[in-house]
Formats: sequence, C-alpha cells, structure tokens
Amino acid sequence: MKKIKAIIFIGIFFCSFFLSNTIHAHTMLSSQGSEGLGYIVGPQHASKSSLTYKLDTTTVYIASAAVGATRWQDTGLVTVKQSSSSNNHIWGYYDKNTSTIAFNRYTYNTATNIIIQFNISFNDYYMSTYTQSRRNKIGTHEWGHSFGLKDLYNDANKGKIMYGYGNLMTSNNPTSFDIKGLKIGIK
Repeated sequence: MKKIKAIIFIGIFFCSFFLSNTIHAHTMLSSQGSEGLGYIVGPQHASKSSLTYKLDTTTVYIASAAVGATRWQDTGLVTVKQSSSSNNHIWGYYDKNTSTIAFNRYTYNTATNIIIQFNISFNDYYMSTYTQSRRNKIGTHEWGHSFGLKDLYNDANKGKIMYGYGNLMTSNNPTSFDIKGLKIGIK
C-alpha cells in the first residue's frame, strides 16, 4: 500500500511539474537565432500577435510609426493598431549629445520574459535630417523590437530590417529572416 501511495504521489508530482510548464506562454530563457541565421529573438519577446500603440502629441514622426506598423502587419502574422487607451507609446525627443537615432524601451514580466509595455522614441536631432524613406526604415526597425527582435550587427545582415546601424540599413521591409524571428517572438 505504501508503494502504491508513493507511486501515485510521484506520478502526481511528475505530471503537475510538466503540465504546469506547458500552460505558460512561450517562456524563453535565452535568445534564439543568431547573426548567422539572420535574426535574434529574446529572451524578452511579445508572445502575442496583436499590439496597440498610442501616439504622443509631440511626435512629429507619426507617418514613420504608422508605416513601420503597417510593414510588420503586411507580413500577415501580426496586427498593430493605434489606440488612445494603449500603454505602449510612440514618443519624440531631441538630444544632440547622443548617437542614438531611435530606441525602443520595454518592460517585461521577469518570470516569463514577455514584453508587457513598450515605448518607441525617435530622436528629432537626427530624424529631422533624414528622408521620409529612411525615417520609415527606422520606424519599421523599432517596431521589430516590440515583438522581441534584437539588433543585428554583422555586415552580412545589412539587408535585414533589424540591422542595428540605421545609417547603413538597406532594407525597407521585414525580410524572410526578420519574419522567421517574428514567428518566434510572437509564440
């Protein structure tokens, strides 16, 4: 009888441990992908295919944010919509004392690594000197971070939207490599 109780206890413990891990959203403990694969994701990632955003009234790059959102939406994998009640913001700022063109700062659940809120910020000092086409590339790139994609820095990745040197980026839209990363980021 003690052996049966022990076996039942171990069975319940074993099942509850493994079943509880399968219930969680796609928890990543480390990054996936590589420079060589042409994408890097996470471990912080969106884990969802629908995002909303709110435009800050001082943002002069509304078109770049909208084009960037649309380009990711055009992959058919995600939905991105403007919402006045969103906790995710698109901001503008001016800082000539940095080399940062734009950035995406996000907060995430430390237990699951899932992004729960993000802010895309465009530096007017640089953005105001760029063509609309270049601004749109940068907007598209920053949206990639909202899904959990990381910057790529190898020269071989210049043709990908997640290439991290904005002044050398050649892609206008997410490439098939960026999309492979997106699929992981939204799991």
